[in-house]
Amino acid sequence: MPRGPRLDAPGGVHHGIVRGIERWRIFRFDFDRRRCLDRLGATIVAGGGGLYAWCLMPKHVHALIRTGTMPLRPAHRVRAIPRSCPPMASPSR
Repeated sequence: MPRGPRLDAPGGVHHGIVRGIERWRIFRFDFDRRRCLDRLGATIVAGGGGLYAWCLMPKHVHALIRTGTMPLRPAHRVRAIPRSCPPMASPSR
């Protein structure tokens, strides 16, 4: 039986995951990680939400996010959270 649609109400808490394409690395340097957190934080503040926890790994990111005035769906449509991490010019597995 397929899972039902995600409950997306203001103030909802969600576990978000961002992965590199074909599991390629999305971070190589500390600068990449800082840039990702800065942009992720700016996106969450702009939407009035909260970031409770995060874990940055070379190939993916986990984040525990509380939505604010902007639910997850519009954020996904504008790709605010997935594009918060810089793309790699030359991927290395």
